[in-house]
Amino acid sequence: MHQQVRLQILLDGVGLTSEVHEAIRSVHANPVVRPFSATPPRCSSEPLGARLIVTADTRALVGQKLVHLDEWLTSNPCPTLVLSKNAVDVPDLCEKTALGRPVSFARWVCRDELAGRLSAMFGMTRSMDALRDELAKLREHEQALRSSVRELNDELREAGVLQRNLLPLSLPEVEGVDVDVVYQPASALSGDVYDIFRLDDSHIAVCLADATGHGVPAALLSTFIRWSLSKRRIGDVFLAPPHPDQVLESLNRDLIDMQLEECHFVAALFAVYNEHTRVMRLARAGLPYPIHTRQGGPPERLRSAGTIVGVDEHARFEVIEVHLEPGEAVLFHTDGLDALLNHGAHTSGYRPIEQTAWFRELGRGSIARQLAQVQTRLAHCADDDPKLDDTTVIAFGLRSEAPLDELAPALDGSLAPLSA
Repeated sequence: MHQQVRLQILLDGVGLTSEVHEAIRSVHANPVVRPFSATPPRCSSEPLGARLIVTADTRALVGQKLVHLDEWLTSNPCPTLVLSKNAVDVPDLCEKTALGRPVSFARWVCRDELAGRLSAMFGMTRSMDALRDELAKLREHEQALRSSVRELNDELREAGVLQRNLLPLSLPEVEGVDVDVVYQPASALSGDVYDIFRLDDSHIAVCLADATGHGVPAALLSTFIRWSLSKRRIGDVFLAPPHPDQVLESLNRDLIDMQLEECHFVAALFAVYNEHTRVMRLARAGLPYPIHTRQGGPPERLRSAGTIVGVDEHARFEVIEVHLEPGEAVLFHTDGLDALLNHGAHTSGYRPIEQTAWFRELGRGSIARQLAQVQTRLAHCADDDPKLDDTTVIAFGLRSEAPLDELAPALDGSLAPLSA
């Protein structure tokens, strides 16, 4: 006794001829017949041995009919034959649907040829069953992966919130000084970290660091960096303010002593500002040179020698001084600003930041307005753009003795402007 194979038959405005009936009986198929309309009943998920679609013209298989055919070939794949009476050519849409699918198209055939085709299709049942089982396993695996990815994204978002909460939310009061900050991670977690704090009654410290890369490893390293750079804030406030180069040397030793297995490097900067003399002393380790701005004058880089930390245990870092007058400011930034100002540029290749319009405008208006432009650029960039990096900009400036002609709009970025 032959085992009957389940055959789904979809009729598109035509009936079954006696030849089709005889062909089905000859191959011992168990037919399930239903009309094939634009809104057909839901296709059963029970495995099929084969599917036969009978239509007057293959070119009629358009619109929703083709959509349903595509859905069935995906949800319940089985060998499918589209049998047409009057079709001359298979429509392009049908060819695209059939691409990589077990579906074929044919004109009306005689009983023996149809029986042969059905038998060949039924012979694929075992292989199709194996494919269906594999498809079901893949779908289960996909659902598990999606769930894991959602949980990981939730954890990264929570870690990102915690990392932001660890950044300074307020500043010590400094007479006549404004400090504005733009801080934008390239992903949920950032390799950039900064801190601004009081050392004693007359000195303010500014530290900024950029760990290699971004994401979880860089974020973990940046947490350690902030502790190392700002650990001198703990203790006797009557001790002399630290020398910027010694702070970086200490960070360099800390990283080398940790003997990290992967190559994790850090670019950093430490500055100390004296409120009474209005002199800022700073040292840098691989970060971009700070920018000194003057009202009505061209901006200039504050160049000092210093390589990245965590590489050479004998590294030394040059200390430079800058005397700030009213209306002048010093901008510290990570290299994410360079990538941002080059993002979307119509010129080919990389442009130094000194060649950008944003840099040339420094000193012609308020610093807050220039930082607002940075935040506007960040707001228009995609969150997952691989060309962008973590971006941090700190503007430390003395207020003008005379009011500015224009008032800068308030910053509205991810972190509110810090003003002292």
